[in-house]
Amino acid sequence: MEPDVIPPAPKWQPSVTSVLSWQQQQERQNELEQELVKTREELQAMQALLEDLPGLFEDKFRQRLQPMLDQQQRLLSDNANLSQHLLQLQPGSDTSTQRLLLPQQKPARPRLRQALLHAFGFSPNQEP
Repeated sequence: MEPDVIPPAPKWQPSVTSVLSWQQQQERQNELEQELVKTREELQAMQALLEDLPGLFEDKFRQRLQPMLDQQQRLLSDNANLSQHLLQLQPGSDTSTQRLLLPQQKPARPRLRQALLHAFGFSPNQEP
């Protein structure tokens, strides 16, 4: 066995390429750190937007639904006005009883009338 021999210290001197390499590594590290900061900021902005999305969709839905709701309200109001007008047009009618005017059945179709009465659960002798 050989006695413990300590190898001589390397005769290394920093070369220009190793210094540039170290500087390049530092610059690259700084660039990466800046990119990381920017990416984290973008991530926070996207998370804030993601939290706002349900409210944005709800607002957009309401915005599109509102004209239909307005039209429905107008139609219901028109329907109520027309129903009231029909009640007033009936001779000797009492406005407290809201009976709708229906067209008279033509006597030429008694079987159809009986079939409809039967289909809706009315007996032929019982009027709807």
